[in-house]
Amino acid sequence: MKSELEKAGLVFLKKLADYADVIIDIYLKKQIPPHYTETDLEKLLQLHILWRPDSYEELHLTKALRELLQFALQDERNRQIDSTISEQLAVVKILVIHYKESLNQNRYLESENYLTEIGENIFLMMATLRNNLRLLWSRIHNEFALVATLNAKIRENELAQNQTTAILTSLELINFADLAELAGHDRELRRLLLITLQKEVENCLHELKEIQQRLLTMLGRFKQIQLRCKIIRGFDLFLDQHPEYMPHNYSEQPNLSPLFNQIKPIPIQAYPDINIEAYESLFIDLIQQINCYGNNINSLLERKSQTVERVVPQEQLVVVSLENQLLEKFFLFVIEQQGQAISAKMYYDTIEFPFDREFWLFAVLGYFDRMSQTTKKYFNYQTISQTHPIFNGNRLIEDILVWMN
Repeated sequence: MKSELEKAGLVFLKKLADYADVIIDIYLKKQIPPHYTETDLEKLLQLHILWRPDSYEELHLTKALRELLQFALQDERNRQIDSTISEQLAVVKILVIHYKESLNQNRYLESENYLTEIGENIFLMMATLRNNLRLLWSRIHNEFALVATLNAKIRENELAQNQTTAILTSLELINFADLAELAGHDRELRRLLLITLQKEVENCLHELKEIQQRLLTMLGRFKQIQLRCKIIRGFDLFLDQHPEYMPHNYSEQPNLSPLFNQIKPIPIQAYPDINIEAYESLFIDLIQQINCYGNNINSLLERKSQTVERVVPQEQLVVVSLENQLLEKFFLFVIEQQGQAISAKMYYDTIEFPFDREFWLFAVLGYFDRMSQTTKKYFNYQTISQTHPIFNGNRLIEDILVWMN
């Protein structure tokens, strides 16, 4: 009997034969035949024959299928070496120069071919990045299950971390300022080199950071398991060398080692069953112990509530009242000026305020903040300040201008 994987492979190869015409047309002409419907294209997407870089981009052949055709047809013109990001960018920059030169010399058909090649190289670069990310996520989700031993899992984890670091290093080589200067004012070049590529690079950087965090978490767990395995192996070796050894009863020890005390205590709630007659005397004794302070209840009931009065000095009441009166008079004076800015500093010189000028300025600000929102919208103020000559960064409020809106 054929396995499920074998059946799926045969179905896939038959589907490739059914859609051979559209595959070779897209490979050679870089466009989809117009007679294919959306339903047919959706089937090709589900079979991973075509892929769409983004919702607003056109459909393209997948990288694996394109490389298969390049190898089978020995198409050296289209065949590209799977190299680093820097080399792929160098190829793109050369094609951009060819494209601009063709436009300047009015060779429009040639320039369109160069623009199509630039797009294909950009999308192949994006497909390479997405494929690398897919492989890394596949390793993480399987927790490196393809290898048997713990040491092999740790080595695979470290290899994946090195690969992630290499991809991050290669992405840092992409300088979008240089690409913007290279694209100039050409709309299609800016769409490919800046909008499409920059969005893909940002998504890759975000996923790579998540991958690094997951890999470090898994490596820590692997190291912890490895350490516990070493402890168990050491204990097993100790028992082989000392067959007469008898371990202590750890449940009777006052302080358990964290290695053996892995189970947390279970909180258990218990309630006395007062219907059991055998424990009646015990319940009575416990209740009497609870009421051992019952003799002081009468003395507590005899206590009466006492009122506490806070005596405020008369001088303080006078000062607070005088301050509010002067502040109210100041804002009434501002209203009478009908929008003219009034200096709080100059107004201070005309009144008899019991405190210094600095206290008056802060009192004006405090009075403004205590206003209701309805009243506050009728006034506005501006502070006049200067930098402190000694304490750098501090500002001294010299005056406050208040006016009515």
